[in-house]
Amino acid sequence: MGKDQWAISVNGLSDSSRATVYVIDSLSLNQEVILQNQQWNMVIGFRCNYLEIDLDQYISPGTPIKKVFIKPDCTSIWNELVVLNDPIYSYQILNGHFLYVDWCNNGCNYVDTPDVKIIY
Repeated sequence: MGKDQWAISVNGLSDSSRATVYVIDSLSLNQEVILQNQQWNMVIGFRCNYLEIDLDQYISPGTPIKKVFIKPDCTSIWNELVVLNDPIYSYQILNGHFLYVDWCNNGCNYVDTPDVKIIY
């Protein structure tokens, strides 16, 4: 389960091409991808930070997202995220391609490198 990407080039030519292959467990009802050690983007002047993850890099484009979880460095527990209305962590899908995770106060701290689990 995962994603592989190859670059293809021919010696002596100046052009190349890329191929992306998504491998999934077709027997599982819930597909998941875990992104480890994500880096927060800091918002200067606010107490919130965010992650912006290009979903097309990890799952097939257009695949609906069922749930999103986050596991901060300070815990071994996966916290389920909610859409836009949690005071600590929330998320939204932007333009169908980007997972935007917002963190305000009360998490571990701004240098945390959380893991993110996406179930689709």
